Amino acid sequence: MLKEMEAEGVVKRREDGKYELLQSIGSLWKGIIAPRDVEGILTEMESYIMYLEDLQRRDKTQLSKHKEKLRELANKLADLLSSI
Repeated sequence: MLKEMEAEGVVKRREDGKYELLQSIGSLWKGIIAPRDVEGILTEMESYIMYLEDLQRRDKTQLSKHKEKLRELANKLADLLSSI
């Protein structure tokens, strides 16, 4: 679990082998609590999209591996939007 948290940038392994928390408890807690309404869900989605955009600017290969899944999600959102 610590390796996953390190990969996500939540913790950093120090030279002495101990882990250092890189995010505040508030931001960690926010990730644990699921949104309870449509506005909360949309806010979370927007945050994830911003993260993916940032990732794309830093390392295009990370996102290109998931191009088909992104297309699938975009199509689902387009279908949802056209149905309302």
